[in-house]
Amino acid sequence: MRLSILILLTLILFSASKNDDTKSLRFTCWDLISIKIHPDSVARLITKSKPFLIIRDSVFYGNSGCNDFVGGYSVRNDSIVFGWPEATKISCPEIQWIEDALIHKLMNGKVKYTVSADSLTLFTRNSCVFKFYKKLDKSKCFCKFSEE
Repeated sequence: MRLSILILLTLILFSASKNDDTKSLRFTCWDLISIKIHPDSVARLITKSKPFLIIRDSVFYGNSGCNDFVGGYSVRNDSIVFGWPEATKISCPEIQWIEDALIHKLMNGKVKYTVSADSLTLFTRNSCVFKFYKKLDKSKCFCKFSEE
């Protein structure tokens, strides 16, 4: 009997923590701060452009530092499954590597994620690591958040 209650409480607590993670993931504007493209490479810091990602109910959108993008997604356990995004097509050769990484490596299928109070880390199948920090000034996001 005690074991059954302990198992039930553990499942409830685990379920609640996953919901909190998903909610903090969904109602936050995330600034991209670094990209690690290969397992043996050093993460490249993003300094000049200001790429960001916003994840809403079933839609993600943001900016690569040059082009806007939007697409659909779903969350499954510790993974996000991104659909192929639509994007504007402005030429920005100086930051093309950021856009290539975001569009072709990240937002093209299933990625693992971890979220904490102020950071989001996305891990692709091909070992890319994308690190985001919570945007402190939400007025710089082009959306208003309403926690439903």
